[in-house]
Order: sequence, then structure tokens, then C-alpha cells
Amino acid sequence: MEKISNHKDYVAVGNFSDENDRYSKVPHTTYEFRIPTEIITRSNEYGIYIEVFDSNTGKKTFWPPSTQLENINNIPSPQNWGKLISIDNSLPEFPLPMLAFTLMMATIIVLGVKTKLINI
Repeated sequence: MEKISNHKDYVAVGNFSDENDRYSKVPHTTYEFRIPTEIITRSNEYGIYIEVFDSNTGKKTFWPPSTQLENINNIPSPQNWGKLISIDNSLPEFPLPMLAFTLMMATIIVLGVKTKLINI
């Protein structure tokens, strides 16, 4: 393993929350991450391994659970990680809606300039 520095735009935040959870009002720990796409590349499927240590109980929790069977002091091989899938294509390879919007705006601007020139 080689330790690498965090990207300057990477953000990880953990908190204890239940006030805005639409699924459960049971208090729980929440983690949020902002990972720049230049680090993970654009894809709709990512490998993910999560390990959390509870200092009150001294217990580690793993996801996916099958990774718990491996050596507790090492991060398991990426082949054994779970999959995080973006089914809504939130990270598409090429953002088609943005292209359509740009073409539409360019058309409106061109037509507006032509109309203005004709009326002069």
C-alpha cells in the first residue's frame, strides 16, 4: 500500500443526524463525500469498501459484509469490494441535456441577432 495525499477538492463530512432523513427518524451516523470525478473517472459503476470503527464498543463494521472474513488489519482486495451503481446516470460520459440546451440557446441568440438586423 502507498499512502497518497487527498485531492484539494475532496471533502468528507461525518455527523450524527435524523432530522432530515426521509427514511428513518432513528438517530444514526451520516457520512457525505464529495469526490472529484478526475480522481474516480466518469462511470456508472464504482467499487466501494467501507469500514467504520465505533470507539464506544471497540467494534469495526464493514461493507460489504463478506470482507469482514479477511484479515481485520488490512483493506481487502478491490475484487472483493461492493459496487456503487449510479442507475440514474448522474455521471454520464457525455451530458446530452447540456448539449441540447447549448444548441437551443445558440439558435435563440442567432435568430435574435438576425431579427434585430432585419428590423434596422
